[in-house]
Amino acid sequence: MIIKGVCHVHSIHSYDGRVSLSKIKELFLKNGLQFVCMTEHTDWMTEDKVRSFIEECQKLSDDNFLIIPGFEFSYGKSHILMIGSDKFISQGDEKSTLLKWAEKTGFVVLAHPHKNNYKIDETVKSLIDAVEVWNSQYDGKYAPRFRSFGLLKKLQKEKRFEAFAGLDFHREEHLGGPILFVNVNTFSNFAILNAIKTGDYTFGKKEVIFSSKGEIQEGNLKKLYVQSFFSIKLISFSKQINKIFVSIGLSFPKKLKQKIRAKI
Repeated sequence: MIIKGVCHVHSIHSYDGRVSLSKIKELFLKNGLQFVCMTEHTDWMTEDKVRSFIEECQKLSDDNFLIIPGFEFSYGKSHILMIGSDKFISQGDEKSTLLKWAEKTGFVVLAHPHKNNYKIDETVKSLIDAVEVWNSQYDGKYAPRFRSFGLLKKLQKEKRFEAFAGLDFHREEHLGGPILFVNVNTFSNFAILNAIKTGDYTFGKKEVIFSSKGEIQEGNLKKLYVQSFFSIKLISFSKQINKIFVSIGLSFPKKLKQKIRAKI
């Protein structure tokens, strides 16, 4: 059976998250989703905080909705998603710490590669299983960032790498990006994670669907390129306007900001 969910999601367990896990469950259920792969920032995390987070994920999971724990690790300018990780390793951004986190994680993803100008060192390359080619926080909700596909294709010449998509959700207005359609035999964390690890999923929204290999299955590529171009420009423009407001000691109207981000 095919079930729907989203990945790269942050709650108030992350230092910059604004939505509780219970509210995330409520919002996503209303939008027809059945699971979420959380990716809480490891910054400021402790063993006790991770234990509390894991316990809350388990408590809120039921026969209708599953909350799968996971983390986002910062390594230099690269951000790495540890999908399905349920153990605290340690803080820090050293190579040795990254290796320990990845060792305990079944599916490792390079997040929003454009933020590091598509640079990837040999350590990261050796650890990741996938590239996040569509991050709706930075790429927009309607089309992926095609330069990220370029990086993926380059990596795929060396070994198997999957294409991945995430919301980078921190606030309610971030809902609405690409969905993962995962093929499972049973409704469980294990089945979902196993399907993701083996590439038994597609991702997208409405009539825009990509395979886990990064090949388009539904949608018009020319239209998507145009949508991608304008989405990225609008997001960049809105960020620049916000910086201008901050530089002159003003605050960009919160409701207007929320409306803009809810649309793009």
